[in-house]
Amino acid sequence: MNEDYREGLAIAQMVTYGNLVQTISCLNPNDPFDVITSNSLETLSHLKTHGFDVGSIQDRLNRLLSLKSIAREHEDAAGEISVGDTMQKVEEELVRLQLNLHLVSRQLMTWSLFL
Repeated sequence: MNEDYREGLAIAQMVTYGNLVQTISCLNPNDPFDVITSNSLETLSHLKTHGFDVGSIQDRLNRLLSLKSIAREHEDAAGEISVGDTMQKVEEELVRLQLNLHLVSRQLMTWSLFL
């Protein structure tokens, strides 16, 4: 491989590294998984094999993915609690309505006896 070609590849990888650092530093937990992981892990692995120190960047990306996963678990749990609470309220309302229906039925029977 000639020197010019090798230098061109080195410059391209440095630009890729800089762009990746900038992209990852702008990510936040609200970003979708596909935005967070879009080739970032693969690119980091590629850059690492070419001698780039990607440890801190990879740690940040992994931490962000971990936070995203934890947030998703909490959202799922909150949804289950919300559905559970809603079901409990519906069941309580159903019992209340059944009791009212029973009371009305008894009153109707009592009135029909007096007629």
